[in-house]
Amino acid sequence: WELHVIEGLEGGRFALYTKMHHSQVDGMGGMRLLQRMMSDDPARRNMAPVWCTGLRDAAPDAAPDDRTGPKIGAFLRNGLGQARDTVTAALALAELGWKAAQGEAGATPYLAPPSILNRRIRGKRRFATQHYALARVKAVAKAAGVTINDVLLGLCAGALRRYLLERGALPDKPMTASVPVSVRPADDDSVGNAISFIFADLHTTMDAPLARLAAIAASALRAKDDLQKLPQGAVDNYTSLLMAPYLAQLLLGIGLVRRPMNNLVISNVPGPARTLYFNGARMEQFYPVSLVLDGQALNITVVSYDGQFNLGFTGCRDSLPHMQKLAVYTGEVLVELETALGLQATPAETVSA
Repeated sequence: WELHVIEGLEGGRFALYTKMHHSQVDGMGGMRLLQRMMSDDPARRNMAPVWCTGLRDAAPDAAPDDRTGPKIGAFLRNGLGQARDTVTAALALAELGWKAAQGEAGATPYLAPPSILNRRIRGKRRFATQHYALARVKAVAKAAGVTINDVLLGLCAGALRRYLLERGALPDKPMTASVPVSVRPADDDSVGNAISFIFADLHTTMDAPLARLAAIAASALRAKDDLQKLPQGAVDNYTSLLMAPYLAQLLLGIGLVRRPMNNLVISNVPGPARTLYFNGARMEQFYPVSLVLDGQALNITVVSYDGQFNLGFTGCRDSLPHMQKLAVYTGEVLVELETALGLQATPAETVSA
């Protein structure tokens, strides 16, 4: 991983731009790593440089185990468990396919409508941000009877609808998003990868913001229920089987001739609820810069921090002209939802690069 120090910002401030390979850390792990780098004590000094923070705590040395019998037994048990979990995951995917054939599955992987988001990407990126008070998003979620993550999906769906309508490029079928879901046990303090995915119908063919939000919430709830039915050991196998066709298409260079697995990735990463400091310097804001792949030219990720709800829009510059408009439209959709629910609306701040 890399860390760049950006100096000379207004008011004597500086920024840290961190790049990490996704094979090493997921969103939740990244938040834990961030909290190891920083401190919630503004008076703390002589802190080690942030690039000295390890991905995991050092484990104490353990005495070698030379007993062959227990090792063979554990190997056989693990092998049988893996086989059972793989079968369980395969059956879950088969059930999802059967529901899709019967029209009962909602958003289904590899059945997303083709769109301008699902083209081959080039090397240059656009990045835009949107910043809200987390309290506003919570108020919308409470008034609408949905989750914060549902509100995020609703904001993105409304913004995408408006952006694509302006370009005459809105698919005539609802677009879908894959949403990373943390499957990390509550007592697991590692910072590695522990995620799976659900697929949510964004209902981009619907114009009414509140009705669209309710439909999105129902789709996401159904997808989460299906994932939660799986035993813990089968989730990794389910995720691997789910991603295998898409990864194979990327490796073979045929990722654009099949129906897209999804139209984009939308991710919600809960961050620290308290203010963090580094040697007395307050971290003012945190924005996520995520990755895009061939056939997935847009990623929208939000990180909450200290009462903030900070969105990062990462897109292929060539595939998505004027991508910063998506960030602006997301803020406008939030105001629409607040107005429809009788809540006080406040403009948001947008930055693009």
